[in-house]
Amino acid sequence: MIYSHPLQRLGEVNGVYPLLWISVIVLTVILWLIPLKPNIISFEFNALKVLAHWKQESTRLWAAFSLGLDFLYIVVYSTLLTLLCLRFAENDFLPKLGFLLAWGQGLAAVFDVIENATLFNILLGSQNERIARTARLFATAKFVLIIAGILYVASGCILNIKNSL
Repeated sequence: MIYSHPLQRLGEVNGVYPLLWISVIVLTVILWLIPLKPNIISFEFNALKVLAHWKQESTRLWAAFSLGLDFLYIVVYSTLLTLLCLRFAENDFLPKLGFLLAWGQGLAAVFDVIENATLFNILLGSQNERIARTARLFATAKFVLIIAGILYVASGCILNIKNSL
């Protein structure tokens, strides 16, 4: 294959996929169980409005914990999606798109870090609408890249199942 990615060899490490899958599932469950109303995803898109609902100190601490845990989640989900995109690209399922989306998952991770930094700024007291718009912009871009990667991987899985019948 003429395309390359710095994580390509990681996919060959014994046990990396189960470790990443388990980590993604466990972290997803933990993040969804954090008692925030409205939830952290609402905060990503409407930070100042959601912050007005989080009046209690304990709620804001849960939000800070969620954002902090998200930094670990970023590493895990972006690595897993990158490796899955690479796996299908290397198996000749729309290889150019697969490699592009593999790189896109790294970009999604960068966008997620920028989003988290802006959200921490708001959580610490900033009422700047520009910062809230920045969080929303990077959250939107992140989700577009993640969803594109998931759709690519799901399409590859469906094609593999269809071809094996």
